[in-house]
Amino acid sequence: MISLPHLLGQACSLEGLSITQTAEDFLHGLELGCYLCRKIREFSENYQGFKFSNSFYHIENEKSLFKNVKCRKLDHQGNPYDLPKGFHLDQMDITLGSADASEQIMLDVQALDGDPAAQWITARPLNPDINRAEAIESAQQWLADCVKCHEQCSIQNRSADGLTKSPKRLLNIDYESLGSTKVTLHLRKQDEHPRYAALSYCWGTGQAFKLILSNLKAMSVDVPISALAQTIQDAISVAGRIGIQYIWIDSLCIIQDSAIDKDHEISAMDHIYQNAEFTLCAASAEACTEGFLQRRLFSDPWMPEEDYSTLQFPCPNGAHGTILVRDIPTHDVTREPLYKRGWTLQEQMLSSRVLVYDSWQVWWECLESKKSDQGNPESISSNGGWTIKLPIHEQMGRIEQTFRATNHEPDFLWKRWAEVVETYTTRDLTMKSDKLPPLSGLASRFSNLWSCAYYAGLWEGNLIEGLGWFVLDLFTSMINHSYAPSWSWASVVGAVSWNVNSLDNIPVKNPAEFTNMVECKVTSANKAAPFGNVTDWSLQIEGLAQWIDWDGQE
Repeated sequence: MISLPHLLGQACSLEGLSITQTAEDFLHGLELGCYLCRKIREFSENYQGFKFSNSFYHIENEKSLFKNVKCRKLDHQGNPYDLPKGFHLDQMDITLGSADASEQIMLDVQALDGDPAAQWITARPLNPDINRAEAIESAQQWLADCVKCHEQCSIQNRSADGLTKSPKRLLNIDYESLGSTKVTLHLRKQDEHPRYAALSYCWGTGQAFKLILSNLKAMSVDVPISALAQTIQDAISVAGRIGIQYIWIDSLCIIQDSAIDKDHEISAMDHIYQNAEFTLCAASAEACTEGFLQRRLFSDPWMPEEDYSTLQFPCPNGAHGTILVRDIPTHDVTREPLYKRGWTLQEQMLSSRVLVYDSWQVWWECLESKKSDQGNPESISSNGGWTIKLPIHEQMGRIEQTFRATNHEPDFLWKRWAEVVETYTTRDLTMKSDKLPPLSGLASRFSNLWSCAYYAGLWEGNLIEGLGWFVLDLFTSMINHSYAPSWSWASVVGAVSWNVNSLDNIPVKNPAEFTNMVECKVTSANKAAPFGNVTDWSLQIEGLAQWIDWDGQE
């Protein structure tokens, strides 16, 4: 990192920083190895309107290379707007100018803790110590602010119906037992509604210690922490340090060798995650044995390069600070192990608040805000390719809010459900028979809005359109009719799609307009889990038919 105060001329105010240095100074910065000067050179060489040459930089007549530097504030959607005086800064836009053209480079702006500029610069360089006390303090503040100020989050978090379907069991975290942590299995009373966190994580190959019928009684006295998988130990530590006494973890709160208990708790999954104070997402761990609090390795390909330029920053109070300027990083969280697993999709969508430990940093998202302990929260994206249709944490609460705003438009729900399924089918399942249960909680919430029958992953209100699914890769997809009807996407192992984005442009002679459902019957494997596995099914439709010639080949 090279400090280059020569690059920054005078600064007039927070509304805009003017750089008045000449191209000669800029070339000197290149010689010193300045990161910012190098990025500007790369940009000018790649931009069609500019040509990297002495004449472009106007060295001969000492004209300014830079037209303007403006600091911007990002709104909740990540869109920049001009910065009123006194606001915090997230982004810097540098306008490059030549005789014939001008263009902007957008850069991330950060400051170090303790620097005079830190009062006005919100972002910090990423810290590899993700388990430090400051990260826990940030999480405590995010939760407190959300509970106190975010009305929509509180409404979603504590629905009247949901309170009656809270988890049957919770882990009780006691930090006052002889100075060490003690964990016990707590059986919730019917009229008891304690604050609790929930864990979303990857199991991996399995867990050595879990709740089974034979240790149910013993765990109510003591849960041996040292026997737990590292991810679960880390989750208990984080929840306790934040100040949450109870946590729900599936492997320790559902009796794993009881089909009845599994069906009962899975059927309440929508309320379990909705009513949690927050869901703790162990995004970076591929298996429960790994944990998620270990020091981050910035040399990994996933991590951003630690490459900055430093610039002088005139603070509004008259002090002079230093800002760190770099490319705006983009972290595609769909590459994290947690977001590749099928079960975890509904866990995050059903949650009103999520606290995420990923390969970069600790961050928070609720219905009304996104925060990060280090770096810029807007650098976190879910740009995982065209098959990923949903934002990574598209909470069900947002879908419900938009549905009400559209005057209960059924087509809106159908498109959102199709996007859910398209995203879900790109994810992995350990048990291929678990095709419908991992979406049962979301299906339950959609059912409350849609008010129509559910047929093994499809909905009565748009059944004919729903039959129009197709597989994205014929060579990798497999068909298994043992767990779902052949006319349902759930019968296929692999990604499916409906081309949802083109549904507004359906041809006038769409065959679906001349097709009707005569009868559809689906029998649930368990009456207590109407959105789970199915055993028997039949479908009868009527409509136009067309002869085709097929030789039996592919």
